Amino acid sequence: MHVPRPSIRRRASLSSAGKKALPFTKILLVGIAVLAIGALVTELLTSGLTPNCQNNPLDPLCVPGYAVRTLTRMTIAYIFALTFALAYGIATAMSHRASHVLLPLLDIFQSVPVLGVVPVVFLIILGTGTGITPPP
Repeated sequence: MHVPRPSIRRRASLSSAGKKALPFTKILLVGIAVLAIGALVTELLTSGLTPNCQNNPLDPLCVPGYAVRTLTRMTIAYIFALTFALAYGIATAMSHRASHVLLPLLDIFQSVPVLGVVPVVFLIILGTGTGITPPP
């Protein structure tokens, strides 16, 4: 009885999981690039145009710089939240086994109030000592 051997010259192709992960990888790389460009533009906008606000942080000329920094923080947070939501949703939808773990975990995450997380984040910011905390 003759058993056929697989051809050595078979072309290497992506598996179905690899094909499904490829668009997500592209989205992630584009998101990282947009984030890096946004950080660079923000640094360029805030570094040369704002006056020295170290001595008088309540100076009205410092307000536009504070607004740009706040908008940048909000944009970065939005991008992180959107990336997490898309990755979590795709992982839950693609794998039946993962959905049995991720959906109950999502229910637990949703039950933790945001106001319980804010003090922890605030204490982390205070403890870094990097000087990037928002002005008083």
